[in-house]
Amino acid sequence: MPGVALADETVVPPQIEGRLAAHDTAENHLAAARLYQQQAERAHAAAKQYAATAATIRPIEDPKGVRRSALMTAAQARQKLAGEMQQLAAAHQATATTTLGQPHPQDGQSGDERR
Repeated sequence: MPGVALADETVVPPQIEGRLAAHDTAENHLAAARLYQQQAERAHAAAKQYAATAATIRPIEDPKGVRRSALMTAAQARQKLAGEMQQLAAAHQATATTTLGQPHPQDGQSGDERR
């Protein structure tokens, strides 16, 4: 049965977020998007594993349903985390696309002012 730790391997390291803050480049946002997507995939796989394990527990093994309920709770938490990671990946992907395709606001032009 997989461990239930939610915050250990599922966050982008602080040095990546710091690098993004210091160097707002498309390449850095693409790297962050890839990391978030990998974390989302891992969380989704863990959620599937928890759900699969819960499905194999027979009522005689867990008459009150405590183990199954705990596994389903862990699966739901991992699934929620996967969704959050996918949203972050999409946001960084969009930022990278914007950074590549439009001038920076300090250039005096926004995307709406271009013709």
